[in-house]
Amino acid sequence: MNGNELLDKMDLIDPKYIEEAGKMQKKRNVMLKYLPYVASLLLVLSLAGTYFAYVHKSQGLRESQILDYTEESSQNSEYITKHVTSDEGTGEEIAVVMQWDDMTDACRYKSLVYGDKEYTTGLIAVWEENVGDALDYADISGYDIYTDTTHTLNRLCCAIAGINPEAAVCVKFNETDKYHYAYVNTNYTPETLGDFISDLNLTETLETGLIYDERDSSQTIVYEDVDKSLIFEMLLSDTTLENEPDGTYKDVGKNIFEISVSVDVLGYHNVTITLTDTGYMWTNILSSGKYFYVGTEKIEAFIEEVTKNHQGYIYIYDSLTGTGELNEDVTAEEEELETVVMTTSAAKE
Repeated sequence: MNGNELLDKMDLIDPKYIEEAGKMQKKRNVMLKYLPYVASLLLVLSLAGTYFAYVHKSQGLRESQILDYTEESSQNSEYITKHVTSDEGTGEEIAVVMQWDDMTDACRYKSLVYGDKEYTTGLIAVWEENVGDALDYADISGYDIYTDTTHTLNRLCCAIAGINPEAAVCVKFNETDKYHYAYVNTNYTPETLGDFISDLNLTETLETGLIYDERDSSQTIVYEDVDKSLIFEMLLSDTTLENEPDGTYKDVGKNIFEISVSVDVLGYHNVTITLTDTGYMWTNILSSGKYFYVGTEKIEAFIEEVTKNHQGYIYIYDSLTGTGELNEDVTAEEEELETVVMTTSAAKE
């Protein structure tokens, strides 16, 4: 199977396995960018049956990794302890940087320039029914680390249905390709919350997952199945709120409540909408911070609604070793270890 055939197979993954990615364990401080290696890393991990999701500050276990769970009620706590058995691999996998000729065009060409904005590939296929109007031709570039060569294509750039081209666009590399592929402007900066919701069509594209209560530093309480409509009603209803982007470096206080969200059409899975103790709501959707001051009163009301009307869980993660045996002695340091071993040898088929 060559690179193009492999990517085609990846695009046929049942969307339900992506949509449920929010109901998973968080990890902090995940490396978002593996520079030129990230596309090859995705392909190699896919060969092992892994679908790798792009994330910014948090990443969770995929549904396919959650093998089983058991619940334990406690007479001394209002929360239920839930043991989650997962298979995250050994952490010793080697990611091979593939040769240029072995990669698909979507993996080769990582950067797109449209107008005065630069976009980055999300390796996400856009189905024909989701392709919007033709915009203009754009230059797409990719770098071959083996030959120290930059390659450039010029292709017709199209909108994605429901998405403002200021935030994301898509291209088809060849007429024989089945799909267009999405490119995202990670520097996209909406002026208001209303712009943000409208530009990304969040009423339709946003999916919500687990909610993490981090007010108590000694433990995190997890809430499941909180309806998306509640989040829109209580947190996203004031569309006039102004965005205070990353460049302000404003101190927004301590993160106390985190909502796991996904925008699958753009390749963002299990990122967050985060609430702080100073009244700010911020998100890392599209990989750069968007900050909105909603006020402590609204945040406290939302927290009260969730905690009083939903069961809280304490998740305990029991991971499997590479041998398939349960490993309950994983240290915090090992869980935080996110080193990716890169090698410059690629096996050709």
